[in-house]
Amino acid sequence: MAEEEEKVEEEQMVVGKGGEVKKFSDIYRGVDFEGRRTETDEILNKEIIIQDFTELQGLYGIFVVCQAKLGEELITFPLGSEVTLAQLRKIKADKNFPILTKIEKRISEKTKRGYYTLS
Repeated sequence: MAEEEEKVEEEQMVVGKGGEVKKFSDIYRGVDFEGRRTETDEILNKEIIIQDFTELQGLYGIFVVCQAKLGEELITFPLGSEVTLAQLRKIKADKNFPILTKIEKRISEKTKRGYYTLS
């Protein structure tokens, strides 16, 4: 009897609460952008054409992954700055993608902390 109860519990864990098995791709929204993954510091102060971005929830809040062109090369890179998030949302809302820009790192006079901005 105890064996049968354990088997039922194991089956419930595999199937899930709703009785159906969910696919990872149905519940996890990943990034579908093509291009070489780069770090933001690698493209600082270089002209890029940002084509699109997607917002993701990270450990410390919302961050974005951008798809851009650096010369003829297609790249992707992360940005976690609240400043760039607001700028990118505004650009998307105004339907201004793609956009030629540079990413700059600045120091806040108030907090003395660094942050990224588009220029």
